[in-house]
Amino acid sequence: MTNETLLTTKLVELQADHPTKEAVITCLAEKLYEQQYVKESYSAAVLAREVIYPTGLPLANTGVAIPHTDSVHVLKPAIAVSMLKNPVSFCVMGSPDSQVEVSMVLMLAISDPESQLELLQRLMGIFQDAETMQLMQEMTTADELVQLLTERIQ
Repeated sequence: MTNETLLTTKLVELQADHPTKEAVITCLAEKLYEQQYVKESYSAAVLAREVIYPTGLPLANTGVAIPHTDSVHVLKPAIAVSMLKNPVSFCVMGSPDSQVEVSMVLMLAISDPESQLELLQRLMGIFQDAETMQLMQEMTTADELVQLLTERIQ
């Protein structure tokens, strides 16, 4: 990954309370749009892609989702994060008939498809690190979460 900042506290919500995956995706997409990271078409594109290619990942201690869409909807790269107070159901990546309760959503806005693959690989490494995942769940400020994720992604 390049040294550009993908994470900012303006794109992080802690203890978020959303009733559905659609509500989480829409809220994060609005944050990205307000901060001029994505085009207006981004939200609908992520929602549509999630139906066809679900992004829920059942992990050892929690469920994670990494919704994203094609780079044509992205102006500049970023990651929006929602740490949920109450988990919401996402369909499982590769198994759309299965559901996973997700408490952590990292929505990707990546402008370069090559970078997207590299970022997904780095995120998978983070998701497989039980210590990092526990730390993420215990974060009490957006600054702490941004700092931890930035360190782990680089």
